[in-house]
Amino acid sequence: MLKLLALASDEEGNKNWADLMRLRQKALKSIAGRMETLADEAEKRAKDPFSKVQPYLIHGAYGGLFGMKWPEPLWDSPGVEIVISGMRGLAKIWKDDSIKFGGFLEAYSDRRINLGIPLLLCRVCMSLHITEPICWDALASLFTCAFEASGKKRSVSADSLRKTWKKRGKKMLRSLLAVK
Repeated sequence: MLKLLALASDEEGNKNWADLMRLRQKALKSIAGRMETLADEAEKRAKDPFSKVQPYLIHGAYGGLFGMKWPEPLWDSPGVEIVISGMRGLAKIWKDDSIKFGGFLEAYSDRRINLGIPLLLCRVCMSLHITEPICWDALASLFTCAFEASGKKRSVSADSLRKTWKKRGKKMLRSLLAVK
């Protein structure tokens, strides 16, 4: 709890993590797109019998005269379809994660948002196994003392905590509980 109080009083506007998260989101989105493109191209090549040498031997070098058989496409080989569907699955996971990154960034990367306050409210709920914080006045007093201790002249009211909870805390708690 003390760490979260320190975070709340110190974090005012500090969002260095958001830049790193945006870079990671961009990388995930990029690799997901490339992986999907690669899977599409791999499927085309695997289904195309002319992606093997034998058809050219049969047609161009008269291999058919020597009894060469028409080749089965690589797609019919064991495991090929599984590998390509695995590539698509991985691309989907990365794409979904990049979307989650975007949602998180949209919700919490604004410099005006202090993440420490809703995080501490969530921690209170998780510790007490409740769905909404209680003792709003005591929590407000706790935050005000934390800001004063860090040299900031900011007071927190029970009303502002309720608004923060309603706007960000509930959603954050659902997200935290979903990750656990």
